[in-house]
Formats: sequence, C-alpha cells, structure tokens
Amino acid sequence: AYPSDEASPPLFWNKYNSEKLSLILSGGKQVEDFGAMKWNRKTKRLDYYIGIRQEDASGRLDGTVRLFIDSGLYAIFETPISTQHGFVSTIRHTWDWIYGVWMPAGGYRRGNGYELESYVESTKTYTERIYIPLEKE
Repeated sequence: AYPSDEASPPLFWNKYNSEKLSLILSGGKQVEDFGAMKWNRKTKRLDYYIGIRQEDASGRLDGTVRLFIDSGLYAIFETPISTQHGFVSTIRHTWDWIYGVWMPAGGYRRGNGYELESYVESTKTYTERIYIPLEKE
C-alpha cells in the first residue's frame, strides 16, 4: 500500500486514481482497491494507506509498504450508490451514521486494527464498502 502524503483521504484517492497507481501495483489488472486507516497516537494524526491485496500485486511495488490486517470480527457496510460529484459526501454521511447511530445502538465498540474502505474505480458505480473492527461491549 502507498502511505498517504496528502492532507485528507479524498485528496489521496484522487491522486491514487489519477496516477493510475492501482494498475501499476496490479500489473495492469482491474482489481479492488483498499484504503486502510488507523489513528496514530504518537503523531496524533490519521495514518492512511491505499493499495491492493497482496495476491493481486504483480506489478511495481516501489514506494509501498506491506500492511498486516488482523483477522477478527468486522462490521461491513456499503454506501448507497452515488454520483461522482456526491461520492465523498455520501461516504462521509455513511461514516457519520456508523459512528453516530449504528455503533451506539449495536452493543459493540470499535476494536483495534485498521478500518478499511474499498471499491473498484473502473466500475464507476460510486459505492464503497466500509469495514470496522469490532469488540463486544
């Protein structure tokens, strides 16, 4: 995965997609892309990465790092289908709903590990999956 060098995840996704970094990593194949994030307590900022599954990586990997995603219990959400222009807003509303409505009512709390978001840019469906690591309260 590439570590973010942008001020926000949406800016990093724009860069990742415009530079066709997924195709560079995959050796030209259309694959699912993942954003992985975790709060860094030392730097007091979000560590954000974008990349593909290791088994899909058959291209150039320079400038990347390998992330290890813990197995365990995850809640998986899918954003509503959006337009290109409303996609970032739809994603933000979904995250707000997860933490503002679903999480408080669900009997779970956020577990350790990376939160993930994934989608396939080439589909142009403007929907993504969100994965939240969970622990029972």
